[in-house]
Amino acid sequence: MGYKCRIPRVKPLLNQRQRQKRLTWAKEKKNWTVAQWSKVLFSDEANSPDLNPIENLWGIVKRKMRDTKPNNADDLKAAIKAPWASITPQQCHRLIASMPRRIDAVIHAKGAPTKY
Repeated sequence: MGYKCRIPRVKPLLNQRQRQKRLTWAKEKKNWTVAQWSKVLFSDEANSPDLNPIENLWGIVKRKMRDTKPNNADDLKAAIKAPWASITPQQCHRLIASMPRRIDAVIHAKGAPTKY
């Protein structure tokens, strides 16, 4: 027996205007297909990391860099390149395919933060 520690996931604090903006954005994109989502490189229209799969990719890079201690900008660039290059097309496709679920989650939450 021992103590276990867990740090709860921090969800963004959203005011009513931001929630409404997210909800409107999600409703506009509700019927988009995976093919349409695959053409979006980056979107910050809703200003929401949970609706932007690039944030998940950066999370992968950050986890792989956890033990890296770059001393300067060149070391940092080199440290980022390897984890970034290791991201597979399948990982990208899974994130793209998750967009309809993300949109549904935002609509269901009435614009509030979601698990994504």
